[in-house]
Amino acid sequence: MENKETTNNLPDSWIWTTLGEIGIVTSGGTPSSRQPDFWGGDIAWITPADLSNYKNKYIEQGKRSITKVGLDNSSAKLLPKGTVLFSSRAPIGYTVIAKNEIATNQGFKNLILTKSGYPDYIYYFLLASKQLAESYASGTTFLELSATKFSQIPFPLPPLVEQYRIVAKIEELFSELDKSQENLLNAQKQLEIYRQVVLKDAFSDKKQINNTFKFEKIEDLTTKIVDGTHHKPEYTNQGIYFISVKDIKNREIDFSNSKFISESAHENLIKRCHPEKGDVLLTKSGTIGRLAIVPDNIKFSLFVSVALLKPQNEVIYNKYLMYSIENYINNIDIKTEIKGGVLKNFHLEDIRETKIPVCEIDMQKQIVQEIEYHFTLIDNLEKIIEENLKRTEIFRQIILQKAFSGNLVPQNENDIHANSLLQRISDEKMFYQIQQKEIAKNKPRKLVFMESKKTIKEILEEATEPMEAKDIWQKSVHKDDIERFYEELKQLSANIEEIREGKISKLSLKK
Repeated sequence: MENKETTNNLPDSWIWTTLGEIGIVTSGGTPSSRQPDFWGGDIAWITPADLSNYKNKYIEQGKRSITKVGLDNSSAKLLPKGTVLFSSRAPIGYTVIAKNEIATNQGFKNLILTKSGYPDYIYYFLLASKQLAESYASGTTFLELSATKFSQIPFPLPPLVEQYRIVAKIEELFSELDKSQENLLNAQKQLEIYRQVVLKDAFSDKKQINNTFKFEKIEDLTTKIVDGTHHKPEYTNQGIYFISVKDIKNREIDFSNSKFISESAHENLIKRCHPEKGDVLLTKSGTIGRLAIVPDNIKFSLFVSVALLKPQNEVIYNKYLMYSIENYINNIDIKTEIKGGVLKNFHLEDIRETKIPVCEIDMQKQIVQEIEYHFTLIDNLEKIIEENLKRTEIFRQIILQKAFSGNLVPQNENDIHANSLLQRISDEKMFYQIQQKEIAKNKPRKLVFMESKKTIKEILEEATEPMEAKDIWQKSVHKDDIERFYEELKQLSANIEEIREGKISKLSLKK
């Protein structure tokens, strides 16, 4: 959601304010990992990693928990139920509501609400505001959204009762979209099953009898079966494509993200494994059974995870060979019938011994034509499904955009103006903060641990080579307080030199 403060006129009963005005912004912290007594307690503690692929609106706990003494001896804070949690780095934008008392690490900016705040409304606002939040972030090594900047994010505040109407409408519409999305995903799965049924039917016993099939070893239908190089070559920025499992998908070679090797390395590798137009590729390690036909006029070499099959063109049609192998893979239990433990490997000798049904070349081509006719229909349906799945996400964004511009639900002239709500929140915040100061007076004194922690300057002075910022942070006195780490880093910025090594940024003191 973009900042509409200056371009979007809100309804008369709404006002523009900021996140810092509607709640108390606080960061999290991490107890020392060197103190086992700080960990494994009954206080839920979460990190941004706990929210990766997390779809629920509320959260109760993460993978780890901390103890009361761990909480008291770190910058972590016990957040009340209803606090809105927002990840402020790595990545920015994960949003959830605390279902119970909870603590977070320093990767969050948390918004504690008063009794007049409605967390669900704020949750959906933040869900729509990832790009807006990122625009307030800063940092060279990784983007970080500070508490100050998070507090400054503009926030459209409607009357409280309208917030409830907006959330109810969002969830009604989202529920309909969820159902549509679920139906589309189920249809997508059914199409994949249908694709397998098409292959199975093409090579079924009935077809075999009617078309005088016989089973032959793949070895007897090819002139060569070999895999790619068993040694990882030296990659180059450009040159000849180097293909592995990840580059073979949907019965094609995808060159868009492939690595490169030198021309001389390629010339050496093709002495053993030379892909040529019409050859069949089969992934044999890790992901078993992806296939493709080698296209014309593109030079590439192969890694060991891919096998190369050169068909005897007078007895086997290359596409027929590809589809029959795919059908074979679809109908075996890879876990038990392919060798290997965690990493399965369809060994060359097993590929050679694999038997497939074979008929006359003309009949093979007819079978392939029939398969591809059905596959084209399936592909077209899949494109329609993909387009509709994209539309559901677009509709979600449109719903949220309307919600926070005052255009999702009608206004009610009897609603109390948002100015009154903001004043009430301000009074409640003041009372809450007075309470917290009283609680802080009675908080146990922090334990003193003999840990050798140093400032950024001290660490860099002792370093014999440039260091990554994250390593400096972990070794510094600011390990549990990313805000102070950045404060010191800013103070030293004139004396620090940043060195780029690819995507990695390293720091050292200027000499």
